[in-house]
Amino acid sequence: MPARRPVDVPIRDESIRLGQFLKLADLAELGSDAKELIAEGEVLVNGEPETRRGRQLRVGDVVEFDGRPARVARRPGSAPFLAGHHEWRLPGHTHRTARRPG
Repeated sequence: MPARRPVDVPIRDESIRLGQFLKLADLAELGSDAKELIAEGEVLVNGEPETRRGRQLRVGDVVEFDGRPARVARRPGSAPFLAGHHEWRLPGHTHRTARRPG
């Protein structure tokens, strides 16, 4: 049987914890369910069993439970994060710094 295509599940931030993502993707109904599934090694992240509920997922990671894959996706309309840059805000202003050294 061919592998199922992952469903894209958009997130609003740069990353999301595995336990939160399982609920967002409707792979687990409750946080306690997610905790148990993860602890028992039933959840795969990028094809490997993951037992850390706090594992940080990023755009492109694929989470699978019970043969149902879901991919972490960028929320439509959100700009890609600029690697190596950071942003801070004051009321009415946005300032992006230059690339950090090293």
